[in-house]
Amino acid sequence: MSKQPILHLLFLSLVLLVVFAFNKKKKPKETLLWEITSPNTKEKSYLFGTIHLIEKEFFKFPESLKEKIQSSKKIIFELPYPNNTSVRDLLIFPGKNILNDFSENEKIKILNWFKQHLKIDENDFLSNYSEFKPFVLAQTIIQFQFLDNSISYEQEIYKVVKSKYIQIEGLESINDQLKVLDSIPYQTQLKNIITAIDSFDIYGNTLKEIQLAYKNQDLKKIYQWMLKDASLSSYPLTSILDERNKKWISSIEKNINQSSTFIAVGAGHLAGENGIIELLKRKGYKLKSIYYE
Repeated sequence: MSKQPILHLLFLSLVLLVVFAFNKKKKPKETLLWEITSPNTKEKSYLFGTIHLIEKEFFKFPESLKEKIQSSKKIIFELPYPNNTSVRDLLIFPGKNILNDFSENEKIKILNWFKQHLKIDENDFLSNYSEFKPFVLAQTIIQFQFLDNSISYEQEIYKVVKSKYIQIEGLESINDQLKVLDSIPYQTQLKNIITAIDSFDIYGNTLKEIQLAYKNQDLKKIYQWMLKDASLSSYPLTSILDERNKKWISSIEKNINQSSTFIAVGAGHLAGENGIIELLKRKGYKLKSIYYE
């Protein structure tokens, strides 16, 4: 064999190695799953950042994650799961027509969106949607992106747990959560509906990026997106998040000091100066980031 083909093969091998090195996934330093070590018990607990709805193409739920759930003696969600409480009465203003609180142009914009995307005409809207509080309609518009193609991490965790008879608890009640949403000024809630419609197409692309960051377990990037969204809001959303985290800590501490507990809450609650990770560290718990394959 001549030297030229050998040199060519060596060069090709070097190129492939370089390409592989640059394309190899870099594991994030701050991930979605954290091991918690308490000084009061030898049993390990886990903190996991969920995303309440995610498109199936971005969903990742490996055996290594399931094993940590199954090995726990208790599962803690934001809300008790499954929740069979009827909440419709808490989400409406009886006898109200929300369209009366918008300008004529805004009213047309809302009705057109519901007709185009949900095939709901004005009469159907007045019969089924006009009494809902504004935040419900804003969430309906945002979550339309996930219709028929979504999966819930809470639901999947519950499927793993229910056959094992593992105890399930919630950090707050539905009433607690709705009080937070109700605390957002009414005019801000109305504005959020129009914003959700105006940015519908753009937000679809943003959702893809957030979901990709989630699939890659990149907590830092998810938190950056959350801060970016919060900065555009006229209401202190991050402050609400911080307050909820602080209220949850005593319950979290109580459980991780007793036995192995798997805590599954929205990923936005984990990071930041007043995120659950930092709050637990300040109280003397050791937390270690885990990248699951």
